Amino acid sequence: MPSRPRVRTFIGIFERSSSRAAHVETDDGEYVIKVANNPEGPRVLVNEWIGTAVARRLGVLTPEFTIVDVPDLIEIPLRPGLMAQPGPAFASRFE
Repeated sequence: MPSRPRVRTFIGIFERSSSRAAHVETDDGEYVIKVANNPEGPRVLVNEWIGTAVARRLGVLTPEFTIVDVPDLIEIPLRPGLMAQPGPAFASRFE
């Protein structure tokens, strides 16, 4: 099984995103990620995965999506007092 892309650099937060999606650079390019401890809860990750997979199956153009690893050393401030938890995150290719 190929290894997951790893987040290398935090670029920014999408301020209007209630789940505080983050723009990051990985060792496989730029992605928009949502982490498990986002303010909307982990269900958002399931919603993203299923929604994107269904849209793709129906022929809707969607960005590439995958799971990426957020390492302990990368700080992603979701909002004041809340940092992204390290570990797997849902990721859509940044376009």
